[in-house]
Formats: sequence, C-alpha cells, structure tokens
Amino acid sequence: MLRVIPDRVLVVVEAPAYRSQVGLHERSGVWWMVVAGLLEKRCEIVEVAPATRAKYVTGNGRADKKAVVKAVNSLYRLPNPVTDDNLADAVTLSAMGLRLMGVPVERVRSKRSAEFEERLQVVRRGL
Repeated sequence: MLRVIPDRVLVVVEAPAYRSQVGLHERSGVWWMVVAGLLEKRCEIVEVAPATRAKYVTGNGRADKKAVVKAVNSLYRLPNPVTDDNLADAVTLSAMGLRLMGVPVERVRSKRSAEFEERLQVVRRGL
C-alpha cells in the first residue's frame, strides 16, 4: 500500500479518534503500521485531529460526516460529487497538505482564504 507514496514527501494523516470505541484496538494497530512505514520512507508526517479536519472544511469542529461531505462538494467542485465520508476526509486532508506547502486549492474569496489560513494555524502549532 505504501509503495505508491514517494520517499521524503509531506503526508497528512488523521489522528486516531480516541472517543470512538468500535474497533479502536484494530484501527490503532493499522494506524501505527502506516505511520511506521511512512517514517521508514522518511516522510514528513502532519497529524490532524478529526475536529481540526472538520473545522478546516466546514468552519465547525463538531460538524458531522454529512456536513463534511456537503462542504467538500460545495467548496472543491470536483468532477464527480463525493458521496463517501472517508473520501471527503481524504480530500480535506489533501487540501490541508497543499495549503501547508503553499499551494492552496480552494477557489474562494479572500475573506474565506484568511479563514483557512487561521484554521491551519492550529495544525502548524502542532508541528
């Protein structure tokens, strides 16, 4: 799975959701396996809390999965609408990584761009 990721690149990963009790043990194991593989490839890993991811795209850290999907479709206007919340999360994390690299992909007015920068400060403080 990690073969498709080049060495020494920025990778944005969602931090484990510790409040969720379903499959916590298994998901934690898989998460650490992925992170260990990325570290072996000398990738720069940025860990984003689920609430930060939700806030970045919706403006609300408590937004539910449906709100994230709706915001992704509204904001990014991809060729095909996103219907899966996992894909919406991946699109959001990718956009956050691109903004961290100085290549924002959001096509929004300057006021909204300032909001994104403000939200991303939370991520930068954690680096």
